[in-house]
Amino acid sequence: MGYAHTVQRLPSHLVPLALALAAAVPAQTTFTSPPGLDQQTGGGASWGVGAYAAGRSQLADGHWRGNPLILRELALRLRSPTSGYFEAGRSWTQVSLSMSETSIATFSGTFSSNLLRPATLVFQAAVSWPFVTGPHQSVPAPWAYRFPFTTPWVYTGGNDILADWDFTGGTLTNQQSWGTTVATYQFDTVPTAATAYATGRDLGNTGSAGCRDSTSTIPTLSSRTALTVAVHHPLDRANPLAGQMVVSQLGSQFGPNTQVLSVVGLRSFDPGIPFPGVPCNGVHIDTRVPFLWSTVPSTNVGALPEHWTLTGRGGVPFQSAWVGQEIVVQGAWNDTASRVFLLSSASRTTVPTAPTFDAKLAALHAGNTVSGTPQFGGVASPVRRYTR
Repeated sequence: MGYAHTVQRLPSHLVPLALALAAAVPAQTTFTSPPGLDQQTGGGASWGVGAYAAGRSQLADGHWRGNPLILRELALRLRSPTSGYFEAGRSWTQVSLSMSETSIATFSGTFSSNLLRPATLVFQAAVSWPFVTGPHQSVPAPWAYRFPFTTPWVYTGGNDILADWDFTGGTLTNQQSWGTTVATYQFDTVPTAATAYATGRDLGNTGSAGCRDSTSTIPTLSSRTALTVAVHHPLDRANPLAGQMVVSQLGSQFGPNTQVLSVVGLRSFDPGIPFPGVPCNGVHIDTRVPFLWSTVPSTNVGALPEHWTLTGRGGVPFQSAWVGQEIVVQGAWNDTASRVFLLSSASRTTVPTAPTFDAKLAALHAGNTVSGTPQFGGVASPVRRYTR
């Protein structure tokens, strides 16, 4: 399966610009995106390029907007792990690379709409990539995955750079089955995160010292809650929660099929305040500051499903002023047999800083997988080296 897209030769009105740029650059030089990583590893990994027997990948790069260039080659390199790993060898009957211009600001999950200019075919050949194992002998890994351009490509600098690969006729070495599955080949990437997470730590009694429902058959387990705060980057356009903060909680070892009082507050008590008639746990939420509560039905095994008392499932728009704000959750219920009021352990954390993100890189991949759904990666995009 291939992905058809229009390619053309250098437009005649760009020939003067190409000649001027060629005269200004007497010798071939290399540079990377993100800048400054020629001899330094990005430290992360991403996959997508070359992961399909037949597929298409677009890499968008906004680091050089405003800088007209003539490009003669694009190269990638493998990630640099600190421990062993392997990637299956593979080959394709044809790999095509076309260059065009795009806009990071409007880069989307639709291949055709990302092309702001007709694409120029710069590379087309049968390609083989070897079986590899890590760690590599050199860090960073060499720029071994090179795509030399048959025709220099003129980048006007007016938009962002778009590299557009089309892979067809792929097979894996060693008679491994590829077909409609994904076979990753991980390239060096600057570590980025679409989402920053903060998970809670327990407050109060856990294990055998905590509160247990009379139906519990495991004396070493007691009721507990768990808390996660997630901050989603606003530029992760593939994520419907982009720009939102979501606070979720869940729990275990409550009474089965009962109503659990789930409370979330903005300040904790540690140690907790004793609650009359409850010797196994105290109150760990300071109710002198704003708090919210909801009732959530437990499952038939006493688990408390994931729920979103503070923010709702869709989250709330993240504000940097919230970073460091404490959040604490705790649950309560009536014992199944005695109806005595019981308290779970609590969980507390703080709102994390927004995730790191290179807003000038983006990627889009799709292939002959079972779903065939394009994988829009607004975050992880390989380090690349250009030759001009």
